[in-house]
Amino acid sequence: MKLFRLTSRLLLLGLVGPLYAQESDVVVDIDRDGMALRAELDVRPDDRDTTDTAIIASNTSDRPARVICAAFDANGNRLGSAGMRVPGKGLRYLRASDLANGVDYVGQVRCRSGNAGIQGSALLFGPGGITDLPVVQHSVNGSKHIVATVTASF
Repeated sequence: MKLFRLTSRLLLLGLVGPLYAQESDVVVDIDRDGMALRAELDVRPDDRDTTDTAIIASNTSDRPARVICAAFDANGNRLGSAGMRVPGKGLRYLRASDLANGVDYVGQVRCRSGNAGIQGSALLFGPGGITDLPVVQHSVNGSKHIVATVTASF
């Protein structure tokens, strides 16, 4: 039974992994820290029609972590991906617009990391202000999977 569970999990990881980044993709690292996030929270853009989502990765462990994220539109089409290198006990974030390859969309962002100490959160920046968004996260065999279930960039 243990062998069956292990085989099933490995198969699942093999099927889920390509959703985040395809082999032909070059995953660009985005390096925005807590100070950059604070600046975004303080300053509202002049273009009041702009909406974007910040995907935040906080590292609760001492080990640095690589986080790979991909955006999907409302029809499940993969738009693009990017990565973050999060220092131990640190924070980094990227925007949905970093993942969308110039496409305006409403959909979701899926992230994964080999470090189970990563915790995800999401903030929507829009004309009416800033609000937090739902995030689902779970650990599988020491890696972390995070889904920001509603994201937007336009």
